Amino acid sequence: MVQKDLPADHKDLRAASHAATSRQQKPAAWTAEEQAAYTSAFKDSGASTNPAGAAQYLGRSGLHRRALKEIWQVGNPEMKQALSLKEFSVCCRLIAHCQCVQTDESKTKLLVEGGRPLRQFLQTECLGVPPKLPDFSGKLK
Repeated sequence: MVQKDLPADHKDLRAASHAATSRQQKPAAWTAEEQAAYTSAFKDSGASTNPAGAAQYLGRSGLHRRALKEIWQVGNPEMKQALSLKEFSVCCRLIAHCQCVQTDESKTKLLVEGGRPLRQFLQTECLGVPPKLPDFSGKLK
C-alpha cells in the first residue's frame, strides 16, 4: 500500500470554508398540510418500531433507487438506521420535489443517475415547500 503525505503548509491543502461546510440549507418551515401528511405517513410506515419500515415506505414513491439513496443521505445526514419523524419528513419533502420534476427531461436523467449532482440539487433546490405532497401509492401520475 502506498500513502502520499503532504506537509501541512502544502499549497493544495485548504481549510474547509464555512460556505462549503454549510452548503446544505435547512428545510423551510413545515406547512400544516405537510405536518399532517408526513406524521400520518410516518405512522403508516411503522418506522418508529421497524427501522426498515421507513425505507420500504419511501420506496413506494416510484422513484429510481439511486434517487432514493441520495434522498436518504440528504434527509438523514448522520446515516442513522432508524429515522426520526423530522428526518422522515425531510425525505418526504425531497421525494415530493423529485416527483414534481420528473416531467423535465434533464431532471429525470439526474434522478436516474443519482450521485453528487443529484445530492447537490436536493440540498440547494428541494428543501423548500414542495408544489404538492408526495405520492406513495406506487403509481405516479
